[in-house]
Amino acid sequence: MNASDISSTIIKVGAVFLTLLGLSGCATTEYQPLEGGPAPAANIEALRLRGHELADGKVPATSNPGAATIEQQAVTTPGDVSRAESAEVPELDDALLHIFTSEAEGHISTIREELGQCREQGSCFASASLIRAAHTLAGSARSVGLEFMSSTCKEMEKLLQGLDEKQAVLSNRQLQILDGVADAITALLAALETDRAQLPQTTQKFVELGSELRTELAGLPDVDESPQVATRYNIESIPTLLVFNDGQIVQKAMGFHDEGEVRRLLQP
Repeated sequence: MNASDISSTIIKVGAVFLTLLGLSGCATTEYQPLEGGPAPAANIEALRLRGHELADGKVPATSNPGAATIEQQAVTTPGDVSRAESAEVPELDDALLHIFTSEAEGHISTIREELGQCREQGSCFASASLIRAAHTLAGSARSVGLEFMSSTCKEMEKLLQGLDEKQAVLSNRQLQILDGVADAITALLAALETDRAQLPQTTQKFVELGSELRTELAGLPDVDESPQVATRYNIESIPTLLVFNDGQIVQKAMGFHDEGEVRRLLQP
């Protein structure tokens, strides 16, 4: 076997492996229940054959004749020049789309539940469940070629990790952005299944949300720059509001508060 034959064999094996890997490890006709959704039904033999076709070059690896290319509107962020992004939305096999949708819906449900609890409590930290949901959504989207969704979910994961590292609570604005990501993914799933005409608007929303997430991450407070202040006033989380009177702390409140709550704290 010469070098060319060896390379060809490696490519074929790799292509088949990646095709099956993209199905979240489904290698038999019996599926393990996916998180947040029912076990999907799929024709594994057909998918195996598709993997071989991919390896033989019969199916384009990154796109296909039915793929839609969408030129995004220019997005301007502070300090950056206006730029345009292009998003390719591939046609997905029915079985693969069903698997992706089932798993995504489960993680979206987790995000909405976590955000709801956060609002009920008045404030909350970035939980492990939120971070895990963002991480998995980013990986799942990338595995099916939805790079624009993957990029935005990755930005969401970075923000949540940053909040977790600094022990900072989520602001109302950050909660709104996370709600927006959940809504955008829900709209994307609907567009992929029933109305691809909505894809340009949907993909543009992901670009906008990604920009907002990056802005929030860049604006996170950093108590590491003044650790002596945090130690002196026993600041354990961000934000923490301290009210002084004659040099003495008379009120201390952690988490974000609306204008009415702040005014009450300032009353003698």
